[in-house]
Amino acid sequence: MYYAYQDFNKKDKRLIQSLFEVSVKNEIKNFMIKMLPDHQGMVEKEHEDIRKTYWEFFDSFKDFSKHLNRRYDGYSHHDLPRILTCSRVEGNLTDVHFADFSEDGKAKFEELLFIEKKRRE
Repeated sequence: MYYAYQDFNKKDKRLIQSLFEVSVKNEIKNFMIKMLPDHQGMVEKEHEDIRKTYWEFFDSFKDFSKHLNRRYDGYSHHDLPRILTCSRVEGNLTDVHFADFSEDGKAKFEELLFIEKKRRE
């Protein structure tokens, strides 16, 4: 079963909207943490020509920006539960973020999580 935004109660919809912002922030933070060792290694290493290394580093930011645009820009409220579930599978959101949902909301997100994990196998 696929659950859309309108399948959740009013309280859960408010939580979904606030969790969407947390998801974006966490995804950016996790990317920056992942890139920090690459940046530090680039700075500390001696390079004959650092431009190639710089452009590879720059391209990873460009690719990430494209990913953010695809996922978060121009979204429909209808898609918010799916977006949050994908973010949960990728580790940008955890079970703790979903603790305040109603029992029905938690059950719907658990079902969405199961479906998304199966889809990615």
